[in-house]
Amino acid sequence: MRKCILAGSIIALVAAAVPAAAQSLPADPGTWEVSIGGGATIPVGSTTDRLKTGIHGALTLGYELPNSNLMFGVEGMYLRAVNKTQVGDHSNIFVATAHTHIGFGSGPYLVLGAGLLRDEYQQPLGQLVITNTHASFAVEGGLGIDVAKRIFLEGRVIHSFRSNKPTYTLVPITLGIKF
Repeated sequence: MRKCILAGSIIALVAAAVPAAAQSLPADPGTWEVSIGGGATIPVGSTTDRLKTGIHGALTLGYELPNSNLMFGVEGMYLRAVNKTQVGDHSNIFVATAHTHIGFGSGPYLVLGAGLLRDEYQQPLGQLVITNTHASFAVEGGLGIDVAKRIFLEGRVIHSFRSNKPTYTLVPITLGIKF
Protein backbone atom coordinates (compact mmCIF):
# COMPACT_ATOMS: atom_id res chain seq x y z
CA MET A 1 0.00 0.00 0.00
CA ARG A 2 2.81 2.39 0.86
CA LYS A 3 4.39 1.79 -2.55
CA CYS A 4 1.12 2.69 -4.28
CA ILE A 5 0.83 5.91 -2.27
CA LEU A 6 4.46 6.78 -2.99
CA ALA A 7 4.04 6.06 -6.71
CA GLY A 8 0.81 8.09 -6.83
CA SER A 9 2.51 11.00 -5.05
CA ILE A 10 5.44 10.97 -7.49
CA ILE A 11 3.09 10.91 -10.49
CA ALA A 12 1.11 13.83 -9.01
CA LEU A 13 4.31 15.85 -8.41
CA VAL A 14 5.58 15.21 -11.94
CA ALA A 15 2.17 16.09 -13.42
CA ALA A 16 2.17 19.37 -11.48
CA ALA A 17 5.79 20.18 -12.36
CA VAL A 18 5.49 19.71 -16.15
CA PRO A 19 3.21 22.74 -16.77
CA ALA A 20 5.35 24.88 -14.45
CA ALA A 21 8.52 23.85 -16.31
CA ALA A 22 6.87 24.54 -19.66
CA GLN A 23 5.96 28.05 -18.53
CA SER A 24 9.60 28.79 -17.67
CA LEU A 25 10.82 28.00 -21.23
CA PRO A 26 11.45 30.97 -23.53
CA ALA A 27 8.79 31.64 -26.16
CA ASP A 28 11.32 30.92 -28.92
CA PRO A 29 13.50 27.95 -27.86
CA GLY A 30 15.92 28.39 -30.78
CA THR A 31 16.28 26.54 -34.06
CA TRP A 32 18.35 23.55 -35.13
CA GLU A 33 19.62 23.68 -38.69
CA VAL A 34 21.31 21.23 -41.05
CA SER A 35 22.86 22.45 -44.28
CA ILE A 36 24.61 20.81 -47.18
CA GLY A 37 26.56 22.55 -49.92
CA GLY A 38 29.47 22.48 -52.29
CA GLY A 39 31.38 24.43 -54.87
CA ALA A 40 34.82 25.54 -55.98
CA THR A 41 37.91 25.70 -53.77
CA ILE A 42 40.51 28.27 -54.78
CA PRO A 43 44.08 27.98 -53.41
CA VAL A 44 45.65 31.28 -52.32
CA GLY A 45 49.23 32.41 -51.71
CA SER A 46 51.93 29.72 -51.63
CA THR A 47 49.22 27.04 -51.79
CA THR A 48 48.90 27.83 -55.52
CA ASP A 49 52.41 26.34 -55.95
CA ARG A 50 51.04 22.94 -54.86
CA LEU A 51 47.34 22.84 -55.78
CA LYS A 52 45.05 23.78 -58.64
CA THR A 53 41.48 25.00 -58.13
CA GLY A 54 39.39 22.09 -56.86
CA ILE A 55 35.95 21.15 -55.61
CA HIS A 56 34.46 20.63 -52.16
CA GLY A 57 31.39 19.46 -50.28
CA ALA A 58 30.28 20.49 -46.79
CA LEU A 59 27.80 19.35 -44.14
CA THR A 60 26.88 21.60 -41.19
CA LEU A 61 24.85 21.16 -38.01
CA GLY A 62 24.01 24.39 -36.17
CA TYR A 63 21.85 25.87 -33.45
CA GLU A 64 20.50 29.41 -33.72
CA LEU A 65 19.95 31.09 -30.37
CA PRO A 66 16.44 32.40 -29.64
CA ASN A 67 15.73 36.04 -30.48
CA SER A 68 19.22 36.66 -31.85
CA ASN A 69 21.27 36.53 -35.02
CA LEU A 70 23.83 34.11 -33.57
CA MET A 71 24.28 30.53 -34.69
CA PHE A 72 26.83 28.07 -33.32
CA GLY A 73 27.68 24.92 -35.22
CA VAL A 74 30.06 22.25 -36.39
CA GLU A 75 31.02 21.57 -39.97
CA GLY A 76 32.77 18.86 -41.92
CA MET A 77 34.22 19.69 -45.33
CA TYR A 78 35.92 17.52 -47.96
CA LEU A 79 38.07 19.24 -50.59
CA ARG A 80 39.75 17.65 -53.60
CA ALA A 81 42.25 19.38 -55.87
CA VAL A 82 44.82 18.37 -58.48
CA ASN A 83 48.30 18.30 -56.98
CA LYS A 84 50.76 20.28 -59.12
CA THR A 85 53.85 18.64 -57.61
CA GLN A 86 52.88 15.08 -58.67
CA VAL A 87 51.73 14.37 -62.23
CA GLY A 88 48.27 12.79 -62.34
CA ASP A 89 47.80 13.01 -58.58
CA HIS A 90 45.38 14.88 -56.34
CA SER A 91 45.18 16.00 -52.73
CA ASN A 92 42.30 15.18 -50.40
CA ILE A 93 41.77 17.74 -47.66
CA PHE A 94 39.40 17.20 -44.75
CA VAL A 95 38.37 20.13 -42.54
CA ALA A 96 36.39 19.87 -39.29
CA THR A 97 35.52 23.14 -37.54
CA ALA A 98 33.40 24.63 -34.82
CA HIS A 99 32.10 28.00 -35.95
CA THR A 100 29.67 30.81 -35.34
CA HIS A 101 27.51 32.80 -37.75
CA ILE A 102 26.86 36.40 -36.73
CA GLY A 103 23.89 37.76 -38.68
CA PHE A 104 23.35 41.31 -39.90
CA GLY A 105 19.62 41.39 -40.41
CA SER A 106 17.76 39.16 -42.83
CA GLY A 107 20.51 38.24 -45.32
CA PRO A 108 24.26 38.67 -44.73
CA TYR A 109 26.29 37.00 -41.98
CA LEU A 110 29.88 36.69 -40.78
CA VAL A 111 31.48 33.25 -40.33
CA LEU A 112 34.26 32.72 -37.74
CA GLY A 113 35.63 29.35 -36.67
CA ALA A 114 38.52 27.08 -35.75
CA GLY A 115 39.26 23.40 -36.05
CA LEU A 116 41.47 20.83 -37.74
CA LEU A 117 42.67 20.46 -41.33
CA ARG A 118 44.01 17.12 -42.55
CA ASP A 119 45.61 16.79 -45.96
CA GLU A 120 46.36 13.56 -47.76
CA TYR A 121 48.31 13.02 -50.96
CA GLN A 122 50.05 10.12 -52.63
CA GLN A 123 53.71 10.09 -53.54
CA PRO A 124 55.10 7.41 -55.88
CA LEU A 125 58.36 5.82 -54.78
CA GLY A 126 59.42 3.46 -57.56
CA GLN A 127 56.90 0.60 -57.61
CA LEU A 128 55.38 1.74 -54.30
CA VAL A 129 52.89 4.49 -53.68
CA ILE A 130 53.11 6.17 -50.28
CA THR A 131 50.17 8.09 -48.84
CA ASN A 132 51.29 11.11 -46.84
CA THR A 133 48.95 12.69 -44.29
CA HIS A 134 49.38 15.78 -42.17
CA ALA A 135 47.00 17.33 -39.65
CA SER A 136 47.11 20.88 -38.35
CA PHE A 137 45.15 23.54 -36.50
CA ALA A 138 43.11 25.78 -38.82
CA VAL A 139 41.08 28.98 -38.54
CA GLU A 140 38.41 30.27 -40.87
CA GLY A 141 36.59 33.50 -41.54
CA GLY A 142 34.27 34.69 -44.25
CA LEU A 143 30.98 36.14 -45.35
CA GLY A 144 27.73 34.54 -46.38
CA ILE A 145 24.31 35.61 -47.55
CA ASP A 146 20.94 33.91 -47.53
CA VAL A 147 19.86 34.40 -51.15
CA ALA A 148 16.46 32.72 -50.61
CA LYS A 149 14.61 31.28 -47.65
CA ARG A 150 16.68 28.09 -47.61
CA ILE A 151 19.51 28.78 -50.10
CA PHE A 152 22.83 30.37 -49.11
CA LEU A 153 26.05 31.51 -50.78
CA GLU A 154 29.22 31.63 -48.72
CA GLY A 155 32.87 32.52 -49.20
CA ARG A 156 35.48 31.98 -46.54
CA VAL A 157 39.23 31.73 -46.06
CA ILE A 158 40.64 28.65 -44.31
CA HIS A 159 44.24 28.85 -43.13
CA SER A 160 46.19 26.05 -41.46
CA PHE A 161 49.16 26.41 -39.11
CA ARG A 162 51.94 23.82 -39.22
CA SER A 163 55.57 23.82 -38.24
CA ASN A 164 58.16 22.37 -40.64
CA LYS A 165 55.48 21.77 -43.29
CA PRO A 166 53.82 24.03 -45.85
CA THR A 167 50.61 25.67 -44.67
CA TYR A 168 47.38 25.75 -46.63
CA THR A 169 45.32 28.83 -47.43
CA LEU A 170 42.13 27.94 -49.26
CA VAL A 171 39.02 29.89 -50.30
CA PRO A 172 35.97 27.61 -50.66
CA ILE A 173 32.99 29.26 -52.40
CA THR A 174 29.88 27.34 -51.32
CA LEU A 175 26.33 27.26 -52.63
CA GLY A 176 24.04 25.26 -50.39
CA ILE A 177 20.65 24.51 -48.96
CA LYS A 178 19.43 24.61 -45.34
CA PHE A 179 16.98 22.17 -43.75
